[in-house]
Amino acid sequence: MNIAYANTFNNEDNSTSLTLNNPIFDKDLGVFGEWRGNGVLSGFGMAQSNPVQTNRADVADLSNAMIVVEQKKGSIGFLAQIGYYDILDIGQPDQRIQKQTINSFGVVPQAQINYSIDKNLTVSYGKLSALGGYESSFTYQNLNIVRGVLWSQTSSFSEGVQINYDNEAFSASIALTDGFYSNKFNWLGADLSYKLSEMQKIGVVWTGAISANSYVSNNTPLLKNNSQIFNLLYSQSVGQWSFSPYLQYTFVPANSSIGISQSAETYGAALLANYKFPVDLDGSGTNYQKASIPFRVEYIQSTGIPRSNAPTLLYGPGSSALTLTLSPTIQYKKYFARVEVSMIRLYDFSPQLGFGNNSQNASQYRGILELGILY
Repeated sequence: MNIAYANTFNNEDNSTSLTLNNPIFDKDLGVFGEWRGNGVLSGFGMAQSNPVQTNRADVADLSNAMIVVEQKKGSIGFLAQIGYYDILDIGQPDQRIQKQTINSFGVVPQAQINYSIDKNLTVSYGKLSALGGYESSFTYQNLNIVRGVLWSQTSSFSEGVQINYDNEAFSASIALTDGFYSNKFNWLGADLSYKLSEMQKIGVVWTGAISANSYVSNNTPLLKNNSQIFNLLYSQSVGQWSFSPYLQYTFVPANSSIGISQSAETYGAALLANYKFPVDLDGSGTNYQKASIPFRVEYIQSTGIPRSNAPTLLYGPGSSALTLTLSPTIQYKKYFARVEVSMIRLYDFSPQLGFGNNSQNASQYRGILELGILY
């Protein structure tokens, strides 16, 4: 399993602008199996308008300091992602790498055992990348440095079991997990994708709670942990271009027994596009030399009467958000650099849920430079 992607729909050509380099180690240790390790070390500097009280206008920190270890012997394999990370999210304050790691998924955000029943069918158990949405969690795994506002509606990692099937043209996953990291295994998910051609792919995802859960933590918002998430995804490559539009719908049913007085919904749409320049700096033809201009545009709308006391999944009942993100990227062998500009604009947001020290501003702009090494 490739840990870089959260679902069967994603693939390296369309969902990321970076490629992990030759591994740090790649050894066959006989009775101990085959071992492989990759790593990423990256840092960023960010300037932003209208920071909230917990943030500064200028921020510098590490974004990734992780290694990925894979081991396989026969039909059984093990995979773990170990280290520190800062998950940057558009429209949300930066947590800083140490606080983000400790207060979210720990220094081992992903760890799983994989059992290959045959060449097409695999069962995975442990801390898994959650189904739902299009983007993955960490900066280097995606086209853009900062995650999108639709991604914010989905979970990042879950504990549980997942069955994966892949026969090249058709891929599917079914998962039983604890949803938003709640320690209660009451979430089901199904992820189906079909390759229409070498250049086109479609997919559909559903994941959601099958029973009520009142548990709340840093990783477990009450509304989101009791939600149903639906995605319709499509991707196409045309020459140097790739396009990945998708739709997302989130529904939370009312349940007064756990404190949800009314139902809540969001409707979202996103387009991720990327133009790849034909780059071969030393004539080697490797995939580790490339330059691209990824772009993302999103719009999301929540239900409810603006500025009411109804439950909200966004910036208040009836609020909506528009985001734009541009992330020129270059990678040469194990080194990469990205410059990103982004904007989020809120509409009909509730008091104290906007931007700035007084939380009354409707927009936020960010400029980010990220530099890193991929092993």
